[in-house]
Amino acid sequence: MTLQPHEHLIQPLGLTIPHSARFAAELAEAAEALERARAEALEAKTARGLVKRIMEQIRSFEHSLEENQEVGIRLVSFGQTIVIHVTDIDYEQPNMVIFIGRTDDAQPVRLIQHMSQLSFLLTRVSRLNPNEERQPIGFKVRTE
Repeated sequence: MTLQPHEHLIQPLGLTIPHSARFAAELAEAAEALERARAEALEAKTARGLVKRIMEQIRSFEHSLEENQEVGIRLVSFGQTIVIHVTDIDYEQPNMVIFIGRTDDAQPVRLIQHMSQLSFLLTRVSRLNPNEERQPIGFKVRTE
């Protein structure tokens, strides 16, 4: 006995009812699309997914910079403001984001922050080395 799909279950997926190879292919495509959406939703909740979204925002922000500027992040904590000239952004799964760069006086810094507490302001800063070519921020987005 062959099970017949119910019209009301198939229509919302935009599938047709014919029992054929075409129907099986459409059903397989719909299942793959659902699996991709599920995987994307799960990744969005991870540090890796957050770094990808930060990367998109920074790439967009970089387009507004003058030649003598680079991306900085401004942090306010412990009653003082810190500016980091960002060189790299990394992460540790499942929830740590790492900003690597230099302060205004060229001291190396590394900010490690839980993704639930992440809050910073993208800002334009004068390049630390104006005679060198501006380097884009490096992003460590690994396949895991």
